[in-house]
Amino acid sequence: IMGANVGTTLTSTLVSLSFITKGSEFRKAISAGVVHDFFNILIVIILFPLEYYYGVLTYLSTGFSSRLVGSTFMNLQTELSYSVFTKPIIEVVSQLMPYPILLAILSFILLALSIKILSKFLYRSITAGSKEVLQKYFFGGPYRSFIWGTVLTAGIQSSSVTTSVIVPFVATRKVSLKQAFTFIIGANVGTTLTALIAAAFKSEVAISVALVHLFFNLIGALIFLPFAPLREIPVYLAKQFGKMAMKYRISGFLYIILTFFIIP
Repeated sequence: IMGANVGTTLTSTLVSLSFITKGSEFRKAISAGVVHDFFNILIVIILFPLEYYYGVLTYLSTGFSSRLVGSTFMNLQTELSYSVFTKPIIEVVSQLMPYPILLAILSFILLALSIKILSKFLYRSITAGSKEVLQKYFFGGPYRSFIWGTVLTAGIQSSSVTTSVIVPFVATRKVSLKQAFTFIIGANVGTTLTALIAAAFKSEVAISVALVHLFFNLIGALIFLPFAPLREIPVYLAKQFGKMAMKYRISGFLYIILTFFIIP
């Protein structure tokens, strides 16, 4: 789950590379793309040893899940499932393309395209008003940004989409990197809704896994959000990386290859 939290940040970093030919916009875009990476990596650095040696997340998740399973809410025999929508499509596509590797490649391409299209749609919808309106209603303070990040991501059920939308905001100076970062913290919390829905009416183990995801992101938010000096750390690292990427354009690609593939 910790690895998945780092891996999911790849999308916004890839989106930022689309600004590679746009001078100073690229510096801001790549900073916005990697600040999510650095944030999740820092949380892993803090929580991984605590989980490995003391089982902090395991203790919290199993404790809560055992109480939830015995509750009246969890005794509801309701099944939330998306299979009615997705299963027919999956079966048709898999029959048309019986080769698993090609199907996986096609899935990845379709995922990237759908995120790109949805990101553009959201970007145009949100920026329909003036910059002042955007600042007032969406980014008027760290906690407002955090709440919007949580709500929008919970609604869309994809932090990849909402964090990718932030990249062009920062690149075009509509939103500062500091404002974007608190929005991203909210997106980290909002994305846990997907796992909670999937596990809500399953076994105790499934609920425990979903709760680990929730607690990982909640603890990360509680560490960084209330303290301005701590919020500066990922932002500073992202800005420094942006300066380096501006000077050496190849560094963005090398960073992706190293961070998401070679090092793991």
